[in-house]
Amino acid sequence: EAEATRYVALHTSIPVPAVYDFWVEDDGRACLIMEYKDGEMLQRQWRHLSMDQKMTVMRVLRGFLDELHNLCQPYPKGSIGSVSGKAFIDLQISGQSLYGPFQDEAAYNDWRISTFSFFGEQHFPTKLRLQQLRDEMPNDHQIIFTHGDITRRNILIRVVGEGANDVCVVAILDWEQAGWRPEYWE
Repeated sequence: EAEATRYVALHTSIPVPAVYDFWVEDDGRACLIMEYKDGEMLQRQWRHLSMDQKMTVMRVLRGFLDELHNLCQPYPKGSIGSVSGKAFIDLQISGQSLYGPFQDEAAYNDWRISTFSFFGEQHFPTKLRLQQLRDEMPNDHQIIFTHGDITRRNILIRVVGEGANDVCVVAILDWEQAGWRPEYWE
């Protein structure tokens, strides 16, 4: 998370908390000290915003996502991994395990199907279906930088009035799942 947050701060105009320190304890726990950003979670405020304010927030977020998705990959183009090309966390796949990195989308798709191989070993029709699914998976998506968990709970806003321009995005938080993924990922 520290690495991705620093990368985004350096290469985009997206507001993120400054990372002051990061270390790993002897027991493996990661510790991160970040700047406090004063704002409200979009998740809590969304229903209180006017339609014009919601449109303002969505336009700003669209711009931020465009910035992320247009970043140039600094290591072998087309590889899938963390911001620096190493293994990555994806809580949509499973817990806190690290995955990859993968040299390209084909290797990534092979791995995704392999996570279900246990079921195929137990049941031949399932094995055939898994192979069919893999054969149908495209390997040619553009690889872009993604946040990985862009939800309303990870967006801080500030509202100072009732007008469309009286709302601003203060910060995007929680970059632990960020990295280089196929374009459909976000």
